[in-house]
Amino acid sequence: MNREEKIVKLKLDVIFKRVFGNAKNEKIIAAFISDLLEIPRESIRAIYISNVELTPEYLDQKFSRLDLKLNVDGRIVNIEMQVNREPDFKERTLFYWAKLYSEELDAGEEYGELKQTICINIINFELFDCEDYHSKFELLESQRKELMTNKLAIHFFELRKLSKFKRNRRMEDWLQLIDAETEGDLMAIQEMIRYGRKRIIVKSVCTMKLPP
Repeated sequence: MNREEKIVKLKLDVIFKRVFGNAKNEKIIAAFISDLLEIPRESIRAIYISNVELTPEYLDQKFSRLDLKLNVDGRIVNIEMQVNREPDFKERTLFYWAKLYSEELDAGEEYGELKQTICINIINFELFDCEDYHSKFELLESQRKELMTNKLAIHFFELRKLSKFKRNRRMEDWLQLIDAETEGDLMAIQEMIRYGRKRIIVKSVCTMKLPP
């Protein structure tokens, strides 16, 4: 295979789900979440995966689809891979977060039992007027910057900005792997990753075929 030949890309929805939505890849998923959210790997003890479609309460409400939903040690983590720019993407992300957050509270439970809900958006376009490829949003008081609650966290990872800003090597390894377009890209990443589960994914993508 020519090193510049096109490959099956991780950023394609069906492939992204095959790798990161497969319970057999729990250790890979845990490493992925740990590096993207910059949380200790040992704090992720169990992952429960469900591919989710958020259904409306009433017929005239919008129908919402989430790429991947994980229950990570009591935290709800949604991961969405978005290749094409869509109008009102920020508002859509907030809507998804709100639906996930509110639907986790069962009848009779106290509001304090609501789970921390984290949305991870990996997007193939530029969304914010900054050089950093990673933007994290929380609920902060506008003057004192005091955190109201840690229950909300929305992350955006803009793949188009990877070459403009260097922030975190582990984080960037994953994003470059997702952004790879050719076998040459994968080989370059593989050479930089001497060991670990990202190297396993590189080898898997090199031999992966589209599902029938």
